[in-house]
Amino acid sequence: MIIEKGSAGRKGIAGFQAFLIILSVISFSVLMNSEFVSGQNNDATTTPAGEGSSELSRLISDILKKDTIDREGKTVIQYAFETGSVYDAFFTGLQWAAVAYSVGQIVGKVIGLDKGNTQALSISAAAATFIWQFGSTLKTNIGINQFLGGTNYIGLSSFVSGVAIGAIIFISMYKKTKKKVAIFECKPWQPLSGDDKCEECNKGELPCSEYRCKSLGASCELVNEGSGQEKCVSVDRNDVLPPVIKPDESALTEGHAYADVKTSPPGPGFRIIRKGARDGCLKAYTPLKFGIVTNEVSQCKIDFERTDSFEKMRAYMGGSNLYSYKHEEKFSLPGARELQNSSLVIENGKEMTFYVRCRDRNGNENSAEYAVRFCMDDSPDTTPPRIESTSIESGSCVAEGTSSAGVEFYVNEPAECRWDTQSTDFDNMENKMSCADSPSQINALMLYTCKANLTGIPKSGATFYIRCRDQPNAVESDRNTNGEDLVFKLRGSNKLKIKSVEPNGTIFGGVSPWPVTLRVETAYGCNNGKALCFYSTTGEDKDFILFKDTGKEDGIHTQRQDLTAGEYTYYIKCVDEGGNVAIQETEFKLEISEDAPVIARVYEEDDKLKIVTLRKSECSYSSESCDFSIDEGVKMPYANTTVHVADWNPDKTYYIKCRDEFRNEGPDCSIIVKPSKIFY
Repeated sequence: MIIEKGSAGRKGIAGFQAFLIILSVISFSVLMNSEFVSGQNNDATTTPAGEGSSELSRLISDILKKDTIDREGKTVIQYAFETGSVYDAFFTGLQWAAVAYSVGQIVGKVIGLDKGNTQALSISAAAATFIWQFGSTLKTNIGINQFLGGTNYIGLSSFVSGVAIGAIIFISMYKKTKKKVAIFECKPWQPLSGDDKCEECNKGELPCSEYRCKSLGASCELVNEGSGQEKCVSVDRNDVLPPVIKPDESALTEGHAYADVKTSPPGPGFRIIRKGARDGCLKAYTPLKFGIVTNEVSQCKIDFERTDSFEKMRAYMGGSNLYSYKHEEKFSLPGARELQNSSLVIENGKEMTFYVRCRDRNGNENSAEYAVRFCMDDSPDTTPPRIESTSIESGSCVAEGTSSAGVEFYVNEPAECRWDTQSTDFDNMENKMSCADSPSQINALMLYTCKANLTGIPKSGATFYIRCRDQPNAVESDRNTNGEDLVFKLRGSNKLKIKSVEPNGTIFGGVSPWPVTLRVETAYGCNNGKALCFYSTTGEDKDFILFKDTGKEDGIHTQRQDLTAGEYTYYIKCVDEGGNVAIQETEFKLEISEDAPVIARVYEEDDKLKIVTLRKSECSYSSESCDFSIDEGVKMPYANTTVHVADWNPDKTYYIKCRDEFRNEGPDCSIIVKPSKIFY
């Protein structure tokens, strides 16, 4: 029987062993205190104080010396092993305990106990039987009789004690076990029921995939696939309700607030007000951003006219048709007076309304429009126009051989703009721009475009001064003009040059496909070689691909290509900030070699042994045999070259091994050189 560490069997056996030891001690104590130990003279009931050691000490001394005790002329040892003695009772108990243990093993298996409980039964039966037989066998004229209460009760007392202790041992070791049958079947995988974990896929740095999403729940579905903004959401196929729309506080431009908010459905929407304004109306030509949030992922559209369905609405909010919880819109509108002549619907002279609808993945859409209401400030415009941005940055350069540049200036409101090479009043500026002056001509950035052709740009650079005046169609007295110039600078440039292109000629690789790095270096141009470079294998404009590593200040551009053996032609095109273009091509041949380098020539020169390999290699030698690695041999300068040398010794044999830059090497020597003398 194998008893595992920590099992009930091991604990039970350890307990039983401890129990037997305790019984042995008790038995010995009984012997020491038995009636025969009291001495042969029962009349000696007292021992004078100070007359030596105790009776027990004298008994132990007598046992060790094997002295005789004057009782029936027997020694202690003889008395100890006679019938009914302590040791006779002890060994009788052990014999019966062994029998009881065996019976317990048989009975336990018969009645269906498991291995652990059978062991408990056997040990408890053995312990009970031992105590019973020990007490029954021991003569009643010794001390234990007195300990257990008299001659008439020693057998009964030992039986009761044995049963009690056996029961305690069995109860402490008994363990109730249950058996359950588990059946495993291989069936097609099914996602978890429910949708509580769908959003977990959207957390973390890695994007959610369709597999990960659907593994999180049966109702999980991936939306916006291929957009880079994929989301895993719960889609209830039994959902027949449209999205619930609320305003998004976090999206609203600072200095504004939502008012009269009512949730849709069924409420009509909310108002946008400008904080601090007397009537809350929005300031003209000032960009404003607001947003809405829905209770489920949805698409949302916006229109300034009422419609009867989602499909008939003009534009998606924010220009995005992605499914999302949040949707934002940004706009900049003219003042109430300018809006009167536009196609936008104006109420009470200044009130406007945008209408919003949303639709979920099941096609449920808001039947009632969600209204976003606001008013435009109808007070006279007293602020001059602002140029918000330009098509190219100030300080940029133009291409070599070009002295003019077309530049677009983006203004926050319809305006008339002019430019000059000197700072002067608006009316004195000589050059006019072509400007959009109608709200219908606003661009995607909610700005109005003014175009200028700036001329006279030398390589040393030129400075231009720009001013604008708003309300092109208003009387002069109502118009506002920039009091300060916008300073704009441009400069000429030299031609962009491609200094070098690599690889070219024949190159080698150690495995197919082999990584080949295209390396281009540019110089001059607008920014001392800084440019964007493209590559193509056809030379067609539509086939050029941007280098992965390009546009750096040092003018170095690299791109890895994994190629197989063959001949290649690559076309390179580089363009700098000013529009300078440089074009070049390179041709190369790639050879793949997986063999050890070949030694083409061996000779002695200037007391040096010299070998020449066909490819760049590193070599070493041994004077004993070919059983060495290149790293263990004597190095032959120089590594990564085709010529390698060693000191010349005509009495030495050179066992030489070489490997190429791809670490190709053979198991045997590349060559064995044995010097010899030639006589003429």
